[in-house]
Formats: sequence, structure tokens, C-alpha cells
Amino acid sequence: MTLHHPSSLGTSIDSKKGYSYFLPENLQENTDISLPWAVIKKIEEAGSALGRLNAVLSTMPDLCQLFLFACIRVEATLSSRIEGTQTDIQDAFVKKEKDIPQEKKTDFAEVVACVRALESAINELENLPLCNRLIMNTHKILLSQVRGAKKEPGEFRRGQNWIRGSRPDNALFVPPAHQYVPELMGELEKFIHDETIAMPDLVKAALIHYQFETIHPFLDGNGRMGRMLIVLYLYSKKILLHPIVYISRFFESHRLDYYKKLDQARRSQDDLVEWISFFMDAVTVTATEVSELTEQLLQYRADLRDKLSNQLRKRTAKGHALLDLLFKVPLITAKEICATLGVTTPVANALLHKFVDLDILHEITGQRRNRVFLFHYYMKLLEGDAAYAA
Repeated sequence: MTLHHPSSLGTSIDSKKGYSYFLPENLQENTDISLPWAVIKKIEEAGSALGRLNAVLSTMPDLCQLFLFACIRVEATLSSRIEGTQTDIQDAFVKKEKDIPQEKKTDFAEVVACVRALESAINELENLPLCNRLIMNTHKILLSQVRGAKKEPGEFRRGQNWIRGSRPDNALFVPPAHQYVPELMGELEKFIHDETIAMPDLVKAALIHYQFETIHPFLDGNGRMGRMLIVLYLYSKKILLHPIVYISRFFESHRLDYYKKLDQARRSQDDLVEWISFFMDAVTVTATEVSELTEQLLQYRADLRDKLSNQLRKRTAKGHALLDLLFKVPLITAKEICATLGVTTPVANALLHKFVDLDILHEITGQRRNRVFLFHYYMKLLEGDAAYAA
């Protein structure tokens, strides 16, 4: 197989300010490069893994939106964690900042902003193609009211940035000077939508992420925005029928390799192929994990519905409704149950009591008032700390 890519991946340019920056070639100005059979096989495996995931998701249409709500929060948490936040996945489901410990409030705000940005981008794809306007809108939400809020949210940078180091001349990598950014991002947008390029969409996804991170078009938030682009591209191309995949789990657990492969990909075509190979591993592992998790959730839900039917009798319908709500909101209060399900406080408390008795919920505050209940096993499944066997 051959794919198209620049014969020269870019040029190091002297800024005349004591440092050099890297100017990447346009992805559309391409030449042939051979992919080894081992990488071709990985591309096929990644495509098959996504196909299996789509097949599994098609069996749970009523749960897809609930599970999507959870997956967005998992992806946002893990992507933010790559950037150094210390939040747990459970924190992403907390609704009020006052319920977060003081030492976690800043990180919590960044995860919440990441969730809002990803949700907004998914919704915008209903009316907009995956374009720079959508990317800038998403970035504006990503950096609003968090660290980086003063670094031109939603605007391509108008100054030099760099990766690691205290200044450009001692940085690990210096992206192109700001005056090139609009043109480079315009070229990337064209590459995203160019259907004449004979290249598998999964390879395009790998190159889109590589090019975006190389351009580093914003002063802050490039890593999170770049990882969102992967999911948004796969979803926009219908390679993913639902944007339910958290590829950041793989990148977070292989963080050093992730940074290393991206950095080395700029050096030569062989190194670029190594990045593509690594990216396919990420897609295959992530899609397989989410497929398995989805199947586990389907079985877990079916078993719990049977258990509730046997235990609740006249309130079975309300119990099933609460169970489905928990797949979207695994942290719940009696007040929220009343508001969402339209039941009285005594009925909500009775349901909570039964769910605790059945070990579906755990009360996590230890308080007599304003109690919060956790759908604990579901949370463990999302965190990858458990596996469900019927």
C-alpha cells in the first residue's frame, strides 16, 4: 500500500531571535510512501475493531445517549489528565463545584470545560462540517473560565509558543511562527475534506492529529483540542456511528510513547510510519475495550432490570427508569430523582433505600441530609477497574 505524504516533512527556520521553529509541509503536497505490511495489518485491525464497536452499539440504541454522556466525561477526564490534572473520572460527574475538594477545584473546572467543549462540538457537527470555525468555537469553550482563559480562547495565536522548556531557545519543540498558522490551518481543513486523496480514513485521522499538534495553532489547549479532533473526525466520517470511544485512555497509559512518537514523526517518513502504527494500536485497543465494556453494560443492565422486577413489583417501572438514569448520572440525590422522574420525596427515598439494599447504590457522604448516592460498580467499569461477568 502507498499513502500520500510530503517527501519533506518540514523545514527548520531560524527566527533570528536565537531559536529555530519548525514549519511543516502541506499534507496535500504529497508523494508516495510505502507502508510495511505490518502497519497495513494494523490499519485493517483498527478498522475491524471499530466495525465491531459499531455493531455492538447498534444493539443498544436506547442506552447510546446515556452511555455517550458518560463516555464524553471519561474522555475529557483522561485527556485533561495527560495535561497534568489530578481529577478522577468520578469527579467529572459531580454537578456542583462546591462538592469538589478545594485542592481539586481548578482541575475540576478544566475537566468541566473539556466536557462542555466536546459536547458542543458533537452538536455543532449536526450543522457544520469539521472546519476551522468549529475548531475555534470548541477551543473557546475549552479555555473559557479556566487556566488559559487569557490566552486568546478561540483565536489562532498571534505569538510564538513552544513545547516544554522555559523559553523557545531551550524548548523540546518550537512550532511554526504565528504568521504561518492561518494558512497552515486552512491547508489542514482542506486536507480533512479532500476526498481525492487515496488514503484510509484512519491514516488521515493519524495525520490530522500529527499535523494539528505540529502546528500548535493556539497558545494553550492544543493537546486536548487535538485529541478531540480524532473523535470528531471519526464521527464526522461515520467510521464511528456514535462518538463513543475514549482514545485518551490509551494515550494516557502510554504517555511517554505518545509524546515521543509524535515528536519523532517530524523527523522522517519512517518515523511518521511509526506514529501511524502507534495510532492504530491506540484505535484497536480503545475500540476493543469499549466494545467489551458495552457488552458488559448491556448484560449488567439486563440482570439489574430482572432483579428490580422481582423486588419492586408495583414500582418496577420507576425502578427501571431510575436505573437508566443512573447510566447517565451515576451520582444522584433524592432531589434529583424527584425532579427527573417526577416522583414524590417518599417514593424517591424508597427507591434509593431498595437500590442500596440490592447493592446497586452506595451512599458516599455519610450524612443524614443532602446525601449523595454512587452507582459504584458502573463507575468501576468506566474506570477500567472491574469486569462484569453474569
